[in-house]
Amino acid sequence: MVFPEQQHPDLHASLSLPGASDPLAPNPLLLGNTARARTLRSHGVAAAGIIAATGDNEKGVAGMVWDADLRLFAFGRGTSLPKFPVPRLDSILKAAARTGVRVISSSTGFGRAADTRTVRAIRIALAAYLTTGPGNLLVVAAGQAEPRTGPGLRVPLRPAFPMRNAFDRAAAQLIDTFPKQILLVVGVDAQGAFWAPSDFYTGDTLIAAPATDIMTLAAEADFPEGTFVPTGNSYAAPFVAGVAAQLLAMRPALTGAEVGAYILRDSVINVGTGRLESRPTVPLPPGATGRLYLLDAYGALSLLSRERSDTPICGFPVAVDGFDGIMVRPEAPGRAPLPVAGASAVLAVSVAQGGRLMAVVAPTAGSGPVRLLDHHGHALGTLPNTILERRYLERDTLDVSLQSRMTPCGLKTATVLTRRGPSGTSRLEPIARVAPTGLELLSEFATRVTAASPVGDQVVIAGRYAFGPSCEDSAATVQNRMDVMPFDSTASVMNVFNCGFGSGGEEECPIGDQPGAWSHDGQRVLLPLIRFLVTDLLVTGVNTQLVRFLGLTSRDTIRIPGRGLLHPGFSADDSVAFFAEFDQVDQFGNPTSCLLTRRRATDAMLLTPGDPAALALCEFGGPGPGRIFNVRSRLAATGAQPADAAGVARGKQSPLARRTVPSAYVAGPRRVQAN
Repeated sequence: MVFPEQQHPDLHASLSLPGASDPLAPNPLLLGNTARARTLRSHGVAAAGIIAATGDNEKGVAGMVWDADLRLFAFGRGTSLPKFPVPRLDSILKAAARTGVRVISSSTGFGRAADTRTVRAIRIALAAYLTTGPGNLLVVAAGQAEPRTGPGLRVPLRPAFPMRNAFDRAAAQLIDTFPKQILLVVGVDAQGAFWAPSDFYTGDTLIAAPATDIMTLAAEADFPEGTFVPTGNSYAAPFVAGVAAQLLAMRPALTGAEVGAYILRDSVINVGTGRLESRPTVPLPPGATGRLYLLDAYGALSLLSRERSDTPICGFPVAVDGFDGIMVRPEAPGRAPLPVAGASAVLAVSVAQGGRLMAVVAPTAGSGPVRLLDHHGHALGTLPNTILERRYLERDTLDVSLQSRMTPCGLKTATVLTRRGPSGTSRLEPIARVAPTGLELLSEFATRVTAASPVGDQVVIAGRYAFGPSCEDSAATVQNRMDVMPFDSTASVMNVFNCGFGSGGEEECPIGDQPGAWSHDGQRVLLPLIRFLVTDLLVTGVNTQLVRFLGLTSRDTIRIPGRGLLHPGFSADDSVAFFAEFDQVDQFGNPTSCLLTRRRATDAMLLTPGDPAALALCEFGGPGPGRIFNVRSRLAATGAQPADAAGVARGKQSPLARRTVPSAYVAGPRRVQAN
């Protein structure tokens, strides 16, 4: 491959260009301004972009492993190729082995296939790389017809190895010596059908990947927008290399042959039943025999996760027993509970990176309230004392802090929300959005973020504020309120309720600081507001008003008499809402029953009678969005574990509390993100 000397801005990698010991010569195919020449000059950048173009930056494309340690070894430079390609290849392979490169993706070829001396030299260099360490992996793009108007080769691989060039022939001759360490990749079109111009070696098991109309990075000198849409097997091989890198990221100790075996495995996990089934094949081109499998990234990763207990595909599940300050991993047999050192309680938790990063609100003496932990419970640091809570969103990070502000009534503290990340930095001060005109802030307390949209553009704030026409407390007006607030200061605030306390012992204001739930599409939020029925100062019953916002522009309220609903969540398709639900309370308002129920998201109609759950799930004042957490990405509800017909993940058993931990109670982002 050739690379421009100036690195592409969407590709962060170390680039090794030919040096003085690698004399170059201009190549006619790379010269001029024809479409073919421009495409070939972007060949290396395009293949590298498929693997590791930077993601989540609103530029170019996102590679399959965009945070990978990518090393680019340029076979040529600019418009020139090496005069002596075999020594250049040998130096590349030695450098790759020396620096720990486990996977090489090759979309190049050189030398005459009939030149046995060149083939032998290449074979020796490749074998040395493949035997390094635990065994490396070589991914090779199959040849193709040029021009691409007719079919490619349809020939047996053995015994003659009738490849188009010396490099491909040398690699093919090593397939039996290094089984599953050399993967030959052919192409399929956008419909998953075999791409006719691709070569096919009959009688073998091959892997296929997309080869047509692949949007990827391009040299900006030839394509000012920095991307283009080429076609060819050269762009199929990087997809396979990307999956290999993902497998090694999950379990670095895998050998090259083990990585290849997961990609070529003839069975897959049925995401609905969890059982192994035969892997479907791609229909072969006319005149061909053998087996052809379409690349299945999720299938390969799922097999690894199934067979290696320390490689969960959806991240590490983390359960939290908030009142005891204990964290456990319910699906890690034999692992002891992990206490949060020095903490008597965990008040909130948010997760990122598949459970490998947790922001835990667990105040202790001598440190800030928020600590950062990994999935082993090891401390990664603490946040400043002013930060009360950190929430990891799908892309950004939301910090809730207390800051001082000068008012006509003196120095006051106010809650401030700060959102940082790829979306930029923005700030929201709830008190400034709800303060009545002409009244001064006297105090603010008990302010909580009860829900935040997946992208963080909207939050639900519950709080209690005291205002007055003067700075005298005797003239204060107390507001207990809940609002849906956009970060955009020009957008209006939508009030959920605004009330106080009346006489006669009955609370007029619902309990509004319990967690709400945002739908996966970010367009709806459920807020259960609970009212206790009080007679002669004793609690005699409970009702819930389920406030449902549609598109955050309108709302409706569904009254659910005789039921208390807590900790809502949505199924993967947002059609079903689930709750920790109770119908009986003691004289002090404590639930004496608890069920896990599912209700239709459109009208809250009960879909299932409910499964018994621990009373802890129905207690008030528990940590964050749920009394007990099972941390997973959104894949949990779409097949990474058993799910019911509504797409709601079934519960798992917690070895700590011996009670059901509903997998649908998700703390933090619905996808693994890099905060």
